[in-house]
Amino acid sequence: GCGFGGMMFYAAEHYGAVVSGCTLSRRQYEYITEQIAFRKLEGRVTVHFDDYRNMTGQFDKVVRIGMIEHVGRRFHPVYFAKVKSLLKEGGIGVLHMVGKDARIAADLWLKKYIFPGLECPFIGDIFKEMGKVGFVPVDMENLRLHYSKTLEWWSMRFEENLDKIRSLSG
Repeated sequence: GCGFGGMMFYAAEHYGAVVSGCTLSRRQYEYITEQIAFRKLEGRVTVHFDDYRNMTGQFDKVVRIGMIEHVGRRFHPVYFAKVKSLLKEGGIGVLHMVGKDARIAADLWLKKYIFPGLECPFIGDIFKEMGKVGFVPVDMENLRLHYSKTLEWWSMRFEENLDKIRSLSG
């Protein structure tokens, strides 16, 4: 899941990377396709309207941002096996996720309004599944301590742009 392609565009434009992503969202696929042409990134950025399980090829790096929360715990073995099959020997995988440090139910408000279908993974389960395919976690950073500041900035910018938001969305 490559979202709206932000990471792909950044990697291609700032580092000359050749990148490929996939999405199940028609809207995301169409947006990325338009942006590839607009940014003149043909041949450097590719998007597939497909499930990650159908991806093929070998990659130096695989970056996953906020996707595993939508995979579901029972599919973690399939997920990590797929990522392993896509990475070249010695390749690097980056996994960014909203996770938990305990096996507790996800917040119902988050599930309903922010992440429909969310299954917020327990970090211990993630490390266990990573180990089963031979991945070795080398760095982990918990951003929870920074998140309150992020929410403050979001709120401030929302309030500053309230008239513009109303004009866009009613």
